[in-house]
Amino acid sequence: MLIAKISPSASFSAEALSPFTAPSVKTADFIKVTARPYVAGCTRCNFEVEFLNATIVPATAAVPAVAAVAEIPATDTTPAVPAVPAVAAKDAVPEHATALSNIGRMQVQLDSNDLAAWGADDTTLLQIVAKKIGTSFVAAYTVQDNNPNFF
Repeated sequence: MLIAKISPSASFSAEALSPFTAPSVKTADFIKVTARPYVAGCTRCNFEVEFLNATIVPATAAVPAVAAVAEIPATDTTPAVPAVPAVAAKDAVPEHATALSNIGRMQVQLDSNDLAAWGADDTTLLQIVAKKIGTSFVAAYTVQDNNPNFF
């Protein structure tokens, strides 16, 4: 799944819980777009835009395995050097989004002219929707599949 960082952020007013408290404003820096439903070749299609906040986890490089090193015994002039355990290799992890929280939703209808540039790249769809709702696309991020905070 892809989400897009947008600029400026979207703002949503939340109703006050009592007449003695002011309404709060929540902001969202990301959008997720889902066709509701998408039919290939349609002239108009409804999309649900979800406004989210997320944590972006930076990419990490791969770490090669390191073999264990045995203890080096002491000599007359040097102390003993303790053994070093082996270190397992770690795969590279690309930059990704996690800890999503949904702030709000809206529906957007796109016509065949809007969708003409979509093709097979969903990043293009995120750019089209961002422009349609009056904000700018900044970057796309992949979301980890096991995100318990996303609904």
